[in-house]
Amino acid sequence: MRRREFVRNAIACACIPAAVRLRAETLTTGNKSILVLGGTDFLGPQVVLAALAAGYDVTLFNRGMTHPELFPMLRKLRGTRSVDPAKEDLSALRTGRWDAVIDVWPSEPEMVISTAALLHDRTEHYLYVSSIAAYDVANYAHAGTSEGAKLRAFSGHEEDYGARKAESERRLHALAAAKLTIVRPGAIEGSPSWCSGGLMETWLSRVMDGRQHIGPGDGMDPIQLVDVKDVGSFVAQSIARRTFGTFNLVRDWLPLRDHIQSCKEVTHSNADFVWIPRSFLESHGLPPAAEIGDGKPQFFTGWIPRPAIKGLYQMSNTKALATGWRPRPFAATATDILAPCAVNSPARLAIKETLSSEKEAEVLQAWADLGGHA
Repeated sequence: MRRREFVRNAIACACIPAAVRLRAETLTTGNKSILVLGGTDFLGPQVVLAALAAGYDVTLFNRGMTHPELFPMLRKLRGTRSVDPAKEDLSALRTGRWDAVIDVWPSEPEMVISTAALLHDRTEHYLYVSSIAAYDVANYAHAGTSEGAKLRAFSGHEEDYGARKAESERRLHALAAAKLTIVRPGAIEGSPSWCSGGLMETWLSRVMDGRQHIGPGDGMDPIQLVDVKDVGSFVAQSIARRTFGTFNLVRDWLPLRDHIQSCKEVTHSNADFVWIPRSFLESHGLPPAAEIGDGKPQFFTGWIPRPAIKGLYQMSNTKALATGWRPRPFAATATDILAPCAVNSPARLAIKETLSSEKEAEVLQAWADLGGHA
């Protein structure tokens, strides 16, 4: 690995303010007033930065408890959103008008719709960040799911994140379909200070040490991500162009083998990956994740070789691309994630590794003892 070259590039990236690093295609559109519900955690800060880069006048509404130090120059309205009306306080939103309102985080339909009902007559554009998890699970069995596909059912009792996102979408459509933009991101990756999906961090961390590693399966299982900054830029672009409707927001998918190769290229790594069949890994205590978000250790993050959900990482992005949205290059996302390594030695991401080097070496040796054949 040519670490010196990587570190030099990472430092250069880290020293440029995030709002300035937004792509040149981001539109500068004048002093539109934007209300962001949330805005200080996970996706929120990048949505705010994209709006500021577009020249918008941004107001934040949140509790003031998560990263309150962010955006000291902005107007901040305080309140509480809750599924319990007795605990909800939206009084700060009872007056005022905004050109656009952006709701970046909740999945609880009651919380989503109570705020939207209060605001929708005082804005011309309502934007809600949903998720590809909102689709009915039957859609995950095939590639190319587009925005018109069936959503998950909701009876009022589901705890499932995707079902609640789907119901939130339905209620928003019933309230304000003509002025609504719904964004359905896939797995969000980006700067670990604000957004840490874990998939890129895991594989980047492994390739950076230059050792031999396990490549799970045959390397052809799909991986599909979206950069946190690309979600922010799409939201800002949608406001500027008054783009309404529903959009999957994902990059083109890659086989896991190509994803790892891209990680190696961006870090100039000489790490070696030995591709080992699923059956052998399972027999040595390294099963794939049963499903995304199942709460169990993912020894190989993002590797979920189940035919029933192979399409989850192969969503269609045709509609979003047709608006002029263009995702950032893989290397740009990787450099944002790796920038902290420029000031750490040895270069290492601060992740909680689920696969110990001892266990990995043990399984690699067992596979080598069989001559690399199950």
